[in-house]
Amino acid sequence: MDNITEVRVELSALKALGGQCFFAIVYAYLKARAVDGVARVPNKEAAEIFGVTPRYITSAITSLRQVGLISHYEYDGRHRIIHLSN
Repeated sequence: MDNITEVRVELSALKALGGQCFFAIVYAYLKARAVDGVARVPNKEAAEIFGVTPRYITSAITSLRQVGLISHYEYDGRHRIIHLSN
């Protein structure tokens, strides 16, 4: 699923994130990329799509982990491997 053109933001995710719209949009993007609850994203791809630095994407992922929307996160130097909570 390389060419994602539409994502849907869940209000429950937006509420869990305290109204942080960008983080909720990143979560929707990860859900669109996920296969069996696991999203494998090349390191700079998400940053390029959203026009932000990779560090800001990492900040979004940290926030998603803190509220429990992401259960596990790995980074192998090339890819971010993100396990979404159900």
